[in-house]
Amino acid sequence: MFSRGTEPSAKILTSILDKCPEISAEWLMRGKGEMLLASEQPTDAGDRMNKLIDTIAFQQDTIKTLQARIKELEAELIIANNQIKVG
Repeated sequence: MFSRGTEPSAKILTSILDKCPEISAEWLMRGKGEMLLASEQPTDAGDRMNKLIDTIAFQQDTIKTLQARIKELEAELIIANNQIKVG
């Protein structure tokens, strides 16, 4: 998504919020307010950094999953194109 300059889908945003309930939907979708909900605000900088690292790791996993799916779809497309040429 990021390398292609596309926006995340509602499904991706919902998935992030489901997996990370401490993240503010307002922050994730609009970039406004605090990243973490008030009840989840860490008490120190180290705690905040760990939560941020966890969030980034989750997002990286999501991107890797989507990249793998794209490769699968590209392979299916090549097979379909070859079948059309042969048929």
